[in-house]
Parts: sequence; structure tokens; C-alpha cells
Amino acid sequence: MNLHEFAERILFSSILSEKMVQPSGFEDFPSSAPSIPIPDFPNRPPELSLDKWHKSKRVSFPSVENLEQERQRGTMLHFFANHELLALELMALALLKFPEAPSEFRLGLARTMLEEQDHMQLYQKRMEDYGVEFGEIPVNDFFWKCVATMQTPFDFVVRISLTLEQANLDYALYYARVFEQLDDKKTVSILGKVYDDEMGHVQHGLKWFRYWKDPNLTEWDAYKNALNHPLSPARAKGINFSKEARKFAGFSEDYIAELGIYSQSKGRSPDVYFFNPICEKQIAFGDWTPSKMIHHLMSDLTALPMFFCRTDDVVLVEKKPSGEFLSKLQQAGFLIPEFVELGSPVQSSRLTELKISHRKIGSIQPWGWSPTVMKFFEPLLKNVTATAKSVSQGPWNLDFQQIFSKAWSVQILRNYLEEVPGHEHWHFDHQVVGQVCSTLEEIIAQVAALRRRRFQHIVIKAAYGASGQDMIHLSTDHCWERKCNRISNLLKKQQSVVVEPWLDKVLDFSFHFDLHPNGKFSTLGMTQFFTDAQGQYRGSVVGRFDAGLEKTLLQFLHYRPVRSQPKLLIQLFEELAAYLAPRLMKSGYTGPVGIDALLYRSQDGNRTRFCLKPIVEINPRFSMGRLSLELARHVSHQHIGIWFLINKKSILK
Repeated sequence: MNLHEFAERILFSSILSEKMVQPSGFEDFPSSAPSIPIPDFPNRPPELSLDKWHKSKRVSFPSVENLEQERQRGTMLHFFANHELLALELMALALLKFPEAPSEFRLGLARTMLEEQDHMQLYQKRMEDYGVEFGEIPVNDFFWKCVATMQTPFDFVVRISLTLEQANLDYALYYARVFEQLDDKKTVSILGKVYDDEMGHVQHGLKWFRYWKDPNLTEWDAYKNALNHPLSPARAKGINFSKEARKFAGFSEDYIAELGIYSQSKGRSPDVYFFNPICEKQIAFGDWTPSKMIHHLMSDLTALPMFFCRTDDVVLVEKKPSGEFLSKLQQAGFLIPEFVELGSPVQSSRLTELKISHRKIGSIQPWGWSPTVMKFFEPLLKNVTATAKSVSQGPWNLDFQQIFSKAWSVQILRNYLEEVPGHEHWHFDHQVVGQVCSTLEEIIAQVAALRRRRFQHIVIKAAYGASGQDMIHLSTDHCWERKCNRISNLLKKQQSVVVEPWLDKVLDFSFHFDLHPNGKFSTLGMTQFFTDAQGQYRGSVVGRFDAGLEKTLLQFLHYRPVRSQPKLLIQLFEELAAYLAPRLMKSGYTGPVGIDALLYRSQDGNRTRFCLKPIVEINPRFSMGRLSLELARHVSHQHIGIWFLINKKSILK
């Protein structure tokens, strides 16, 4: 039979048995018929119409847990049979659309179609054993929509052979094991045949992919670049990614490694993450340009948001981490999101050039908001789904800006201590709250007042500073005149500073919660972190926040007046979150929140006691403390880890 006639019968016949007739041989005579336009759907019996999918109540794909029920097994095989029929029809469409393709390719495709017919009939017969008739369940048109728009034979092999059929290698292996556990030998045998034949289909597609691809591109880049949403390399993977199957199919080691760590959403609108730890600087100075050292640090840590992501989320990076690095993380149990490269220097104009600019987005999640970041993400804001839009993605305003200032944190702490009494255990001290100063004269007066209260070491903090940066220390062995110019410059740049005593620190730790658009919050936990002698962040404990603390301090932290009640620290955490939530909402913010707190020693006459400063600063953004909470999910409860920022110079010392 001529290939053109064979393909027409499969694509346009409305009788299923006619679609299943197998010629004894094929001829590929040149056809005078023109390449056909894409039909909306292949012709089928009414009960199998793809158009029916949009008008019928959809049936969910059965879960493995429900396959003890024979009806559910039949339903699963119904899905598989429709996939085989769709593949057959799409191959027929390719024969009709590309009559000038090499005859060797077309004849190989026809032989593949005979095997697709066999698969469909095997699935059909087996589902009938389970009491399910082909056509009684609405059939999905997803594969048709994804592939039928192909423009070249290269498009076809990329979309069908290297994507949908490659994924079926994983699915056939996985479900063969599932049905083997159910002692369903007939279905296992069918899936074994499908796997063997599918291997040949993938090998056929890979051969022609290599024939047609741009020789200047690697196999991975050529494949990845050829796919458009909703298809992506993520669709080429099924359950339990099999490297061995792909090696046997002939894929290169590099291709297999890249595909193994690749991720992209298969349906859910992804959240988009971006690491911008300089958001406070951008708030204070506008389009602030980081120093070379800070830029290198940002580049090194650009992938950090991956630890907040689900598998199908997106992380915008200057450059994607190496495949070897990501593979090690994956082997350690970490989920690998989709990485989208922006290049260096990062340019917001590039967002419109990327494929992500045409996709629906669940939400935008920068490390922290700033006017610069809002401008940067402007090209994507139109893609954010209405139900997921955060109020923090609206216009920048002063109410929103104030919550990032340490001056706001000071005022919140002052108000909290005045309005919420009853925390005698923590020995709250109003003198250590801090004072906001807007002039040099105010700073001098506040320093003098603290000296009179016998605070010898005093710190001046920039209103918009992060991780302990932009702090000036004053102590008895530091001459005021030596610091005066620096203080004046800091005040000039930031308009206000916070002056407070430098306390005899025992423990730095932080509370973390998420504030939701409905005003509710979810508490996440506490983390212990480390700072250097100047108060700059160095690292965090990953695991129990109280790890390594002495017994007396543990007793102080975990005190509960009545055994049946929660610990006072947990109550304080909940109370702070409840106090902050409406105030953050009023300013227009929702998202991650961290509250840095401090335990310190204080002299009470001749006795030294522990005291708590419950708010050192409020961080309405992601933070390293929040990151350590995410990392802790991968650490056994019996162990702790350390997240530490170390530069090369420190390692070499």
C-alpha cells in the first residue's frame, strides 16, 4: 500500500477497525497531492471523538493505590490505548504533511505505526477483560494539540520520538513493576512489549534528529531549543527516570545528565524566584550598583532560591549551575527547579526575550522587593494569575517602603512592649530598644544618654542595611572624632539611623512565618545564626535551633509555667506574628517574614541574668535563616548541619 493512502485511512476514517488494518507491505511513490492543512481533530468514532473531551466530565488518571480494583486497571489502560491511537494518528499526519521527507524516514515511520496499532489493540483487549469498553471514558487531546502544529519532520521527531515516546520508556518500566506487584502477568507482558517497541521508536527518532539538527549545537541544546510551551524536556521524563534505558537507546552521557536534572512545570503555573540580596540598598539609593566583591557574591549564590522551590518552579539566574553540581544535589534528595538564564549583567529587557515571558505564572518571588525589582519584573506581571497576585506586586509607595527600614522595626518593638504586657520571664528592657535619629545632634545626644546608662559599646545602624552591613561601632577605645565623618556620611545617604547599645550577646536567632494575602499567617520555625565580631552574618544552624546551648540557657528558652501549656517562647513567637501581620498587611505586604531576636546577659545588681530582645530587626523578605529552615528538611532530627558563608581566602588560611 502507498504510504499516502495508508496515512489518509488512519487519519480520516471514522471506523476504528479500518484504522487498525495492517498492509502486508509499503511503497513510497512520490505523491502529487499537496501537503495537507492541519485538521482540528482526527476523524474517529463518535465515542472516541477528541472534541468530546471538552464537553464531558473528565475522568482522573487512576492512582497506583487504587489499582487493586479491576475497574481502575481498565481505566488506566483506556488512557494508554488513547495515547497509542493519538501517536498513530499523529504519525499519519506527519506522513501527509511531509511528503518530501526522505523515504527511509517515512518507511521507518510506517513500520512504527504498525507497532502502535498492535499496542492499541493489546491495551483495548486487556481493558475489556476488566469490563471497560474503549470509548466509554472521555479521551484527552493534549498530545494532538502539542504535536499537530509541527512545521518540519525535525519538529515531529523532537516532539513525538524524543519527548512523548522517550517518556514512555520510563512509564512502561514503572507500570510494569506496578502490575508485577499486583501479579497481573498479562498486563506486565503487554507493557514489556510496549517498552521494547518504544525503544526502537526512540532510536528511529534519535537517528533522524541527529541527521537534521544544527551541527553547531550539542544534542541537548538542539533538543531543548526546538521545544515550545507546553512541551519541554520535562515531558521527556516519566516516573523514575531511567538512565539505563536512555543509554541503550543511544543518547549521549551529556544529554542524559542534562535531562536528568531538567525541570519545568507540566501544568501548574510556576512561581518565579530571583536572588537579589541588595534590595535594601536599592530602596535606599535607587538603581544601586553593587561593588565587584558583592557582585561576585551574588553570582556565586544566584541559585539559592532553588531551595524554596517546588520541582516545577522557575529560578532566574545569571548562569545556570553546572550539571555535575545539580546532579549531586539531586542525588542528595533535593528537588531541581527550572533555571532560566538572564546573563551577566542581569538585564530586565531580557525577560521579554525568554520563553517564560509567554507563560502563565503563579507568583513572583524575589529575595526581597524594591522599586528596582518591581521595574525588573514589569514584563512578567501581566502573566501572574489573578488568584495568586500578591498585594506586594502593586505600585511602590512609602507605606510599603517603611517596613524595610530598621527605624520601623524599632517603632514596632517599642509599641509592642508598651501594648502587650505580661512577659516578665524574658526581662524585656525598654532601654535597649534603640532610638531613631535624623540629625548628627540627635545621634550625639543619644550616645551620651546611653553612656550615662553605663552602656559603653554603642552601635549606629543604617536604616536600610542587611546582614550586619553599614554599622558603626563606638566604644571607649574609639575616638568619637574618628567616627564623626563616617556617621555624617551614613546619615546623609540614608536620612536616618538607629542608635542602640551593643549587648553582651548569648544567642542570635530568628522567627519565621509566611503572611498570606487573606491576612492569615503560617509559622514556620526558629533558627540559630552566627555573626562575626562586627555583627555581620556568617552562617546558621541547620536543624534544631537550640543545638549546642548550655543547660541553663536551654532551661531559660524552653520554660513553661505549666507543663500542659506551650512553652513561653512558642507563645511569644505566635504573638509576635499575630501582632505584625495586620501592620504588614496595612503597608501592602504579603510573603515571607523573618524576625531577628537576641538573647543577651545583663547585670541585675550583683547577679547576671539572661534577657531577651524579641525584635532586633524585621525582614519582610527571604533570608538566610529562612533558607536554613528549608535545608533542615533534609537533615535527620538526630543530627544538625551548618550553613556557612566562606570565601576562598578563608579556606586557604
